[in-house]
Amino acid sequence: MTNYNDGKWHAWGSDITPASVHSKSMIEYVWHDANRNNAGVKASSAGCDENGVGPAWNHILKFRVVKEYKKPREFWLTIDGKISKKSPWPFVKAIHVREVLE
Repeated sequence: MTNYNDGKWHAWGSDITPASVHSKSMIEYVWHDANRNNAGVKASSAGCDENGVGPAWNHILKFRVVKEYKKPREFWLTIDGKISKKSPWPFVKAIHVREVLE
């Protein structure tokens, strides 16, 4: 499987779907609308914005990921220093840790 998060331009093709790139990743893309004889370069998130508007994937010629979305790590740290991916509460007291990414 191709890693589209490498910052390189990738040609749009039938094997690529909008789900190939995380919807919260920021992308830059070259598009062309043959019906309106219009083209350009835009930058946006790969998914929909707060208004429900996303890239017109059927008009994209090529794209690149300019800022990959990374899901923050989340875990529980128990008093004895053990790390758990699931909350051990109510059996063991633990501190919930969630990574902050910028």
